[in-house]
Amino acid sequence: MAVVHLEVGPELNRTIALTAGDGISYNISIIVSDGRGNGSYSARWAHFGLAFVGIDLRLVDSTIQGVPLSATGPLLACWGCPALAFRNVTLRGFAPKDEPAGINEPLVYGAATATGVAAADVEDFSCTGVTGASHWACLQLGFQIGAASVSFNRSSIENNTVSSSSGAGALVFTSAQAPQGGGSSALTVRITNSSLVGNTGGSGSALYSSVPLLELDINQSTISGHRSTARGSSGSGGAVHIQGNSSAVRLHGTKMENNTAECGSGGAMYVYGTVGNLTINGSSTVSGNSAGDSGGAIYVHWYVNSLTVNGSSNISGNSAGDSGGAMYVNDKVYTLTIDGSSNISGNSADGGSGT
Repeated sequence: MAVVHLEVGPELNRTIALTAGDGISYNISIIVSDGRGNGSYSARWAHFGLAFVGIDLRLVDSTIQGVPLSATGPLLACWGCPALAFRNVTLRGFAPKDEPAGINEPLVYGAATATGVAAADVEDFSCTGVTGASHWACLQLGFQIGAASVSFNRSSIENNTVSSSSGAGALVFTSAQAPQGGGSSALTVRITNSSLVGNTGGSGSALYSSVPLLELDINQSTISGHRSTARGSSGSGGAVHIQGNSSAVRLHGTKMENNTAECGSGGAMYVYGTVGNLTINGSSTVSGNSAGDSGGAIYVHWYVNSLTVNGSSNISGNSAGDSGGAMYVNDKVYTLTIDGSSNISGNSADGGSGT
């Protein structure tokens, strides 16, 4: 039988030692770890983290709550984790302890992370009330180069805060070689029957991807009430920030409302690249979003090959401090389709067109 390797934070290890007698067997190898290093003075920070090493991880019917975030490592990690599955997992109520005296403000890890991911399947997942993390709040996934996918179904990610102005948001997707503002990728992201509400961060407060996407499909979900606070373009994407090209972005039966990029562009969504096909359909609503710069609801830095708004969808009441009250495309939209049952109205921009 294969041995499962665990890295355990010192505080958690002390708890294990008090409750598990003389040791733990069952083919589990435990290493007490002060974390994997982020430049902080780890010895002065309590670390309750648990990390699995080099396995496919399936976590079911589990709750982690009320444990302090640490500058030493995340609370839950899977290092070198090709397949990740969460079923009925709750992360709730995390914050760092008071800063130790005499050191600079540390970089505080978020709740959970995995690296080397090829496929992540998340269902009935809840993450709420995580505050004070520096880069991400709930879940950071580092994907393998090449074909990869992540899906969220019936999940709730609400009222989390990333404190650092250089941080991102609740969900962060990265890869070892993520190109900046271009390139291609085979990462597919699907969000279905889920609620991403009320998160605050530096940019992409619900979802930040430094990986260009093959597909972003948001279906029958709510993405609302987000606020990105970083200054300038670093604060772009009130709810969603994609740092690269995306072959397809689809909103179907989805509400994307009342999101704000306070100083940047793309009140609801910012894409630093091109979009092949951008589709808003199935009675989706994109309304009440605002950006301090351009693209009150959606900003695309290069071109959109095909933009389609249909299926009785509504884009209204969005606003921008500069151009494009509803949407701003920095280059061209080559094909535009709006059917008669959809509505685009009441959008405004202080420096240019409402649309």
